[in-house]
Amino acid sequence: MIGSAKAIQGATNSLNKTIREIDAFLDGLPQKPSEGLRDELHEKLAELNRVWYTKGFNRGHIESRQLYLTTGKVPKRLNIEVKRELFVGKRRKIKLKSKA
Repeated sequence: MIGSAKAIQGATNSLNKTIREIDAFLDGLPQKPSEGLRDELHEKLAELNRVWYTKGFNRGHIESRQLYLTTGKVPKRLNIEVKRELFVGKRRKIKLKSKA
């Protein structure tokens, strides 16, 4: 049982460290961890997914442009508005416009 107590203490210490790191990351937020931290984390993850989704769109445009230059069959500029669920229960409208 002593080994189990040490394992529990280690897990507790690890969770406390993670909570401190999350607090440091979310420093500018008005809420305390017990007051909506999960919702704030979900919101931040959804926003991060949106950023990477748009970067992926731009990469797709670069590849499409290469095809256009080779075959002449892809539009030069891509522009679309989509709705995506970027995190569980977090749907967002995203305007995608190519940069090339």
